[in-house]
Parts: sequence; structure tokens; C-alpha cells
Amino acid sequence: MHTLRLFGAAAALLCAFALPANSQSIDSLSTTEGTTGTVVTLNGSGFGTKRPKVELVTEDKKAKGSALKVLEYSDTSLTVLIKKAAAGEYGLRVRPKGKGIEPALAADTFTIRTITDVAADVMAADPGEEVLVTASFMGTKRGKVKVGGQKASVKSWVPIDEGLEGGQSGFFNLKLPKKLANGTYAIEITTKVGSVTIPDFITIENSTVGQPKPGKVSFTCKVSGKAFKASSPDQLKWATACPAGCTTSWAATQISSNPRSFFINVLYDAFTGNAATLSGSQLLSVSYAEGAYPNQTSYIAGNGFVIEITGKAGDQLIGKFSGPMNKVGGPGAASVTITDGNFVLDRAF
Repeated sequence: MHTLRLFGAAAALLCAFALPANSQSIDSLSTTEGTTGTVVTLNGSGFGTKRPKVELVTEDKKAKGSALKVLEYSDTSLTVLIKKAAAGEYGLRVRPKGKGIEPALAADTFTIRTITDVAADVMAADPGEEVLVTASFMGTKRGKVKVGGQKASVKSWVPIDEGLEGGQSGFFNLKLPKKLANGTYAIEITTKVGSVTIPDFITIENSTVGQPKPGKVSFTCKVSGKAFKASSPDQLKWATACPAGCTTSWAATQISSNPRSFFINVLYDAFTGNAATLSGSQLLSVSYAEGAYPNQTSYIAGNGFVIEITGKAGDQLIGKFSGPMNKVGGPGAASVTITDGNFVLDRAF
């Protein structure tokens, strides 16, 4: 029997071929979600002593448009910064430098998040007002914002916890567009990772956009085709019957054009002056009378009678009205139809 003995360099060479190629593994991630500016620590082994490449991957290929920067590295730990990436779910891969070293893929997927948990510090504001908005996963680059489809000015962008366990809460100051009418609007935020839209984000109040402009006082309509026009400018006024401290308001007016007259009393908040369409129970008392007593005929608003208040201009109340009115007494026709009703009324006091 012959025994083969290897000494020195030959033994070392055989051992080198017999051992497996250098291998690496990713044992854990400091966080599994983030956005641009997030710092992630990868713990494992076999990363080598030279700076490796770390990539976001989809289907074993580097994600298009993504970029990660290795901040710190050792054989057992890597710290990387997410510089660019689109929202989505990815694999996280390490490619060490050196021949014969296979890349390693983290067992956990990594999610790039769009901005979330967006909330303003107020529920309602005036056009052009500056509000404070808090959010998570803001990213380090200032986003672009629209409110109600109009561009809003982002005055600051402060992601407080970038890189701290993926939390990434923060805030930004937002100046609302000046040309928004009264109403409730969505906010659209576009960051480097994508866009999100949050409906019913904020309500705009006290806007003059879309509100009528002050004009000459008037009250005109047609009663079954016959023109009606207020005879005295002193009558072209509205008043509120709401006592101090009440929660609802009544706007009332009485208009005469002898021997005909209108009385209108509606449930409407005339102090805010928002646009409103009033019908049914909101018409507390809407009546029309024609003729002199004792031959006067009286009518009240019927089903389908509508008063459209377009808003206020200063203290003027402006709107339209139309619909059927039914007789409640007198010798006249059983009903009349009001068309082309328009009013511009000053405040009585």
C-alpha cells in the first residue's frame, strides 16, 4: 500500500479547492419599510472588507431608477441610505466585491412607502391661510402639493425621524391657494416615490370666489307670465328673525307692488351667506297675494318651489326663486307659477 503525503504549498492548494467559495448571508434588517432618506442596517456575515453594492431588486434585477448608498460596511454589518426609489415592494440584495462570491438576498422584503397619515392642524381655514400638516414617510425631498386641484405653496418640509426604525414622521407648512371657493377639498401630494390623494382633507371658509358682487337692489319675477317688480326701494331689504344665541337663522323679507305682495321667510344662515338651495321644510313661510281686501287671493309655495341663494355680497343677499304656488283663499285662480325670480336685497339693520 502506498500512502500519499502532501506538504507545504501543495496541501494548502488542495485545501483551497476543497473548501466552498466564500458565502454570505443577511440575517436581519433594522427596518423593512421606508422612503427616500431612510437609513437601513443589514446584519449578517460574509459581506467582506471592501465596500459592497446594495440594491433594491425585482425579479432578480435591480429596480429601475433606484439608488442606495452604502454609508458604513464591515464583514458583518452594512448601513445604507435609500436615495431614490419608487413606491412598491422589493428584495434587498448585497453584492460583495470579489470573484466567486454569490450575492445574498434578504429573507424579508422591503417596502418603499408613499407619504401617509396626512393630517392638518385645523379642519377649516380661509383661502391663502397657512396650515401645519403632519405626516409619515415624507422623504427628505420637499414634495409638491395641490389642494382642490390648485397648486399650494410648501413653506417648509421637516421629516423629523428619517432613518430611525422606519418611523419617519414629520411636518410641513402649507399655504392654501387663494382662489378656492367655499367647500371641502382633497389634497394631492407628490414626492420622489409617488403620489397620494386624500379626499375631504380641508374645508375652505370665508372665500369670495364665486360669490356675487354687490349690485343694485331689486326684486323681480313673473307670476303666471305677468311681470312683478317691487314698487319701493325701501322694501328691498332682508332681516333676520334669529334671537341672540340661537343655532339657526331665518332670513325674511316682505315685498309689495300694490295690489300684489310677496312674503318670504326661510330657514337659512344669512350670517355666513353660503350658497344654498332651499325647498320643502326650509321654506318656513313663502306666500303671494294679489288684489285688495276683501277680494284678495292668497297663495303659498307648493311642491317644487325653490329658492336658490347664490350668496352674499357684503350685506346684500342675492338669489333666484321659482315654482308653483297654490291658492289658500280668495276668488282668484287655483294656482300660479312663479318664473324668472331674482332678488338683490340690502340688510335691513
